[in-house]
Amino acid sequence: MIILKIVLVLLILFLLILLESDRELKKVRITEYSYESSKLKKEKLGKSFIFLSDFHEAVHGKLNERIFQMVRDSKPDFILIGGDMINGRDEDEDISPAVSLIKGLAEQAPVYMASGNHEMKVRKGLYGSPKLWDRFFGEIKDYISYIDDESVDLIDIPVRIVGLDLEYGYYKRLVDQTLDVSKIKEHIGSSDPDRINILLAHNPEYFKSYSKWGADIILSGHFHGGMIRLPILGGVISPKLTIFPKYEYGCFSEDNSKMYVTNGLGQHSVKLRLNNIPEIVLVRI
Repeated sequence: MIILKIVLVLLILFLLILLESDRELKKVRITEYSYESSKLKKEKLGKSFIFLSDFHEAVHGKLNERIFQMVRDSKPDFILIGGDMINGRDEDEDISPAVSLIKGLAEQAPVYMASGNHEMKVRKGLYGSPKLWDRFFGEIKDYISYIDDESVDLIDIPVRIVGLDLEYGYYKRLVDQTLDVSKIKEHIGSSDPDRINILLAHNPEYFKSYSKWGADIILSGHFHGGMIRLPILGGVISPKLTIFPKYEYGCFSEDNSKMYVTNGLGQHSVKLRLNNIPEIVLVRI
């Protein structure tokens, strides 16, 4: 009888977790940070940008209109996307929610997007046929600047936006990997000491290396905030199956670098969130 009661309590608890997760996945909030730099002259102050990542076809696009409204209210100078907008496991995947979001954002400000591990895998055929990439990229290429191991220098402010596209090995589960600065330079060259270097680097695990490369601002996602967030302890697990990962969410500092890690907008595979409401990020310079 006692065992039956314990099982019943556990089932009820599991059901409550699923219901709360479903509720959170249908919500979105905005998180705001301030960034200061001596590279920006007084007359250039007051700029801002929106950063979002890990959409994963979130709730079939039901968040899109709320995201559009938040962006309109924020009036950013530009918008940055950190990857994993699609899932990519199915060649016939419905990509319309991600495409609609990207096109809608492009109506409000210039959009710059880099790859996440899902775009990288789709493009290289690691998820099967790369035809899905051709379809996705064909839909968005006229609306955004896709920076795949490339950089863009903004004209009106001293900002360089760089997109880093790491190989599959840097995302493998249960594998400890180091990232040398020389490897980063193979991908994207050197940083610009006269500009604010904003590095779109999907995996936050290599923060120290990004900082040594010369990134002023690093924008990452990938960890989904640890899926389940516990008071004091933070996010529980990373996609590499690391328990309580170090850089799972929030703002981190290293020398002259700041890294902003978003918990993203959606989930894939295990669609679970707890104490972890999806977000977009607003950074005011």
